[in-house]
Amino acid sequence: MAQPLPLASLSATKLRALKTSETIVILYKQTADAEPLILCEAFPKAVATTFSTKWKLDFPPINKMKVADLQKPARKSVSVVGGRFNIHKAILGWMLSCCNGKGIQRFPYPTHKAFTYLYLARACAAIIGCEYLEQEVSKAMERMAHTQIHSEDVRALYLLTPPDNDMKKFLAEHVASRIWEKRLKAKGAYTTLREEIPEFNKAIDDILHGKKEEREKEKLPRAANDKSILASHNQAWRSNKAQGCRGEMGQGKTPKLKGEAVKTASVE
Repeated sequence: MAQPLPLASLSATKLRALKTSETIVILYKQTADAEPLILCEAFPKAVATTFSTKWKLDFPPINKMKVADLQKPARKSVSVVGGRFNIHKAILGWMLSCCNGKGIQRFPYPTHKAFTYLYLARACAAIIGCEYLEQEVSKAMERMAHTQIHSEDVRALYLLTPPDNDMKKFLAEHVASRIWEKRLKAKGAYTTLREEIPEFNKAIDDILHGKKEEREKEKLPRAANDKSILASHNQAWRSNKAQGCRGEMGQGKTPKLKGEAVKTASVE
């Protein structure tokens, strides 16, 4: 679902005005059955509904509410279920920083295990329903992956609980491709990592084995083609040679040796 008002199009003035709205309580639960914790006791509702498509649905405009809903007590809170508490809190802090009069801010993240943090932040943004942040975090992850993902990030994400099999596959391919292309940096760290995590090591070996097989298959047609070309060349050479010999034999004359004198015997 698209944002009704794309955040990128909102001016710094409009964003700052969002902070003056009434506030709501934002709660966090690790699971649906867990006891709630307070993420923020007084969060501006207009900020929440502007940055989150899910929260906007939780607080529809009065003119779009049913009569029965208008008769109920006004909703004062929303709950976030799942994700990391500290990262959800960081996202709320980022939302408020975007409304301080300077416009949309870059989402902050630590330098250590940055890729892992962004991976978790993207999941939290999806839970909240902040599509803008999801997209921005994904772009930052893509930029990191374009160079090389740190071995500490690979370790953290490969051992993540619950496991993300798609991410595991991506990480193995990410490292294996750099080994294959001989551009892997910090080889020692990844060698240690492969020794520590047999599953990761096997995944890389399988990928490299597949690449070797593919390369060998590509060689076979080229070798066969080279052999065919050489055979055609040899056949043409033999054919030309045979035609040359038949041409000489067809003259009916015995060729004379160069410089040979023809002598006639005289009878006395």
